[in-house]
Amino acid sequence: MKRVFLSTLSLLVVFGFSFSLQPVIRIFPSSPYDYGPTTIDTTKTTDFAITNIGDATAGPLRICGTSVPSGFENFKIVADNCTGKSLNYGESCTISVRFEPRQKLAYTGTLSVIYDDDGDATACNTQKNAIVNLTGKATAIKISGTGCDPSRFICDFSDVDIGTNAYKTVRICNASGDPLLLLNPAFTLIENPVGDLPAYGIVTTNCNGANLSFFAGNTDDCVNNYCELQLAFSPHDLKTYFGTAQINDANGGPLGQNSGVGIFLRGNGRYPNADIDFGTVPIGSFIDRFVNVSFTCPGSGSVTLPDSLVSVSGTYFSLGGSSCPTSCTGGQPVSCNVAVRFQPFTAGVFTGRVIVAVPNGTSVERTLVGRGGPATQNFLSLSISSIDFGTVPRFSSVGRTIVVRNITSSTLEFNVDVAGSGFFAVMVGCTCNDNYVSNGSFCVPGTPPPTSLRPYKLRPGEVCTVAVGFSPPLTARGTLGGVLIFDTQAQAISVPMTAQVAVSNPPTTPPSLPSVGSGGGGGCSVSYGNFSTLMAWLSLPIALLMRRFMRR
Repeated sequence: MKRVFLSTLSLLVVFGFSFSLQPVIRIFPSSPYDYGPTTIDTTKTTDFAITNIGDATAGPLRICGTSVPSGFENFKIVADNCTGKSLNYGESCTISVRFEPRQKLAYTGTLSVIYDDDGDATACNTQKNAIVNLTGKATAIKISGTGCDPSRFICDFSDVDIGTNAYKTVRICNASGDPLLLLNPAFTLIENPVGDLPAYGIVTTNCNGANLSFFAGNTDDCVNNYCELQLAFSPHDLKTYFGTAQINDANGGPLGQNSGVGIFLRGNGRYPNADIDFGTVPIGSFIDRFVNVSFTCPGSGSVTLPDSLVSVSGTYFSLGGSSCPTSCTGGQPVSCNVAVRFQPFTAGVFTGRVIVAVPNGTSVERTLVGRGGPATQNFLSLSISSIDFGTVPRFSSVGRTIVVRNITSSTLEFNVDVAGSGFFAVMVGCTCNDNYVSNGSFCVPGTPPPTSLRPYKLRPGEVCTVAVGFSPPLTARGTLGGVLIFDTQAQAISVPMTAQVAVSNPPTTPPSLPSVGSGGGGGCSVSYGNFSTLMAWLSLPIALLMRRFMRR
């Protein structure tokens, strides 16, 4: 094998094999490229970037010419800053190709780029051809509306405050000579990604089953012979939402088929301004705030205020109580505080209101906002990040203590769990959660039964201690591992634990093996004498095998 390898290497050296480095062309978007549905007598333009992605040490890539040599004339090059250029490694240029359909047809075409990759920057010698296949189809459907791009069927709601609604009206008209028939229902609303909470909705439409005739004046906008779709956008988190209002038509596409057109929807959730901002609260935890409200006592004389004077609305917001009086003097100012709790159980931004329903007067409202998780950092600060119990003798136990602090601005509810053979919790010296009681070491359910599954809580800045221990199991050897877990629902914080168990040395002189059959059962008796004799017999076959192997 060695001689064959050396012979092959000698041939490569003798005959002077070499590898040439050349520039390499890349066109983006790549082939095939589909312009998608495009309204008749409108245009859609795409920029194609040509880049030299070859070797950095190779010569330039020269662009000799561009054209649309085949297919429909509806594909046209409208801008070309590539022809005649020499592109060094990593350099790019662009070609703009416009698609302008005139009839309800399926269109095809070809973008051709002639290039030279021999590294000569002064002439086109090799004349190679790179092809991008183009497709597109014309549709009779035309849309118009504020914030909508009719050429790409996109409607953008832009930035909308979370917890509020934004509305957009889209008009649909016919750009073809024959009538456009819409089905019933005319639209199917699709949320992206699937499984997201609904953010878009159809408020109303008069397009169901509509028969729209052509109107020559609908060149830029739908001003006549149109129907309308009203959409709503209601974001619930700080992110961009996407959706599609799929148009269900009978004959808006090529050859009188369905057009396949969808109105693409886009909108951003924006953090709203509010009178009281609760900030970010870990999921499952809560924060209490006092909201001051002021109003003028209605009527004259002594006025009795209803028990339902104050209420709180909004997901995860609740009323804790208020200092508002049960009566007041007509015409006099009243000021009181309302205790509001925000306790999110899912991630997102949530809004609410404090409402003071003043009898025979104008209601007073205060707006609320808060965000639930998710955790981006530890909400609990731990005094140590790992615990090593060291070497622990058998039949003994050792303990360690860890200090826990709530570093958030809200009350945290949490569990404390220990996992791992030989590891255990000794005591959790933290405040018991509502309806939990202490048994001296841990918090256990009390009466009435608690509603929370987390027995401990820490107020903002509060500190407590947790003691854990280790006792070697009887059969344990070597290094053992465990973990101390703090679960706040928003996150689980793990503290790894280790301990070493001494491995006893075996006796220097093992006892003699008993004879087979010895004891009260009778039977054959075969004795090997002592341990060294037994090992000698067992090693004999191994020695014979080794001797046979060495002869080979």
